[in-house]
Amino acid sequence: MTNTVGDASSSTIATVTSKDGSFYSGDSKTNLSTLMMNLMIHRVQSVDGVLSGMINEMNDNNRQTKLMNDYLAGLRDLRPTKSAGTVSHSNLFSLVVKIKRHSVDADHPRGTDIDKAWGLNLNSTDPNIRNKTYTQSEIDQKIEIMKSKISGVNSNQQMAQIKLEKYNNVRNESMQMVSTIMKSSTQLLQSIINNMG
Repeated sequence: MTNTVGDASSSTIATVTSKDGSFYSGDSKTNLSTLMMNLMIHRVQSVDGVLSGMINEMNDNNRQTKLMNDYLAGLRDLRPTKSAGTVSHSNLFSLVVKIKRHSVDADHPRGTDIDKAWGLNLNSTDPNIRNKTYTQSEIDQKIEIMKSKISGVNSNQQMAQIKLEKYNNVRNESMQMVSTIMKSSTQLLQSIINNMG
């Protein structure tokens, strides 16, 4: 019989064969508890990679949410108090520039990237864009769009948190199994030593 199992010393999978009632990992004879322990360690290493990626993604989402909330607060501050009031394009664009300055993380959208990522179209190539003004109703629309984007990111964060807990449980179970196997092997060796005395 041939199977595969994780090698505790690396992230590779070793070939395991069963012959004459014994197990072989590659060319080396081994026992079932060592194979199980190696498999669980390999499983932990795999889960660690997944967890690391998820944590990075969640951190990025948190940073994005902060920027979006800053922009939302700025929109509310700029919103005309009267229905006939307007906001100039330069004021709206200045708000985005201010938020971009606070985005110091190299992995974060900068320059026109925020403009594109959020669908703001403030840096349009339209030559008349600089003369554009936004009514109270148009600012309200932008506020609602931003609230919807924030809600979407928050929803993704909640789902990511559930997945993170699931993978963390898998990791803890695997580590517990490694601990149990090691404890059992130690007790077996101690019993053999005691019987020899």
